[in-house]
Amino acid sequence: MSSQYIETHVKCPFYISIDGRTIKCEGPFKKSKACLSFKDDTSTTNVLEKYCFDNYETCPQYIACNSKYK
Repeated sequence: MSSQYIETHVKCPFYISIDGRTIKCEGPFKKSKACLSFKDDTSTTNVLEKYCFDNYETCPQYIACNSKYK
């Protein structure tokens, strides 16, 4: 999956970028970044499709990040 394809489909406001099998998101602390690394491409794609593209409000990373804005 190309990063250009991914960038056009991501809806999560905390998503930063993807680098291979690592999804980079805003972290739960002020001025922090979280790097979510996966063992294989399938796992990375599954997380992107399940959370980053559509249901980001149910993502554990989103929930952690969003708590700092409440």
